[in-house]
Amino acid sequence: MPGASTRTHTTTLQEVTTISRTTTPPAPTTSHLRPEALAERWDMTPKTLANWRSAGTGPTFVKIGGMVRYRLADVEAYEAGSRVQAVTA
Repeated sequence: MPGASTRTHTTTLQEVTTISRTTTPPAPTTSHLRPEALAERWDMTPKTLANWRSAGTGPTFVKIGGMVRYRLADVEAYEAGSRVQAVTA
């Protein structure tokens, strides 16, 4: 385009250092839980979860390389589906 000006900016090392010091990395997200972590979350033993898995009950789980993991989304869905409304007399 005739008459258009182009602006360039050169980033200095000081600017990069300042940016890297002030930028907080994102918090890690846990998308899968180990049976021990889920058992602790629900205040039960990992053996109870193992019994549920063998009986075909409890939350959906995945096996990755022989290791059992629970997807956090599946755990939260199971918790939501297990809600019970208290009955008052």
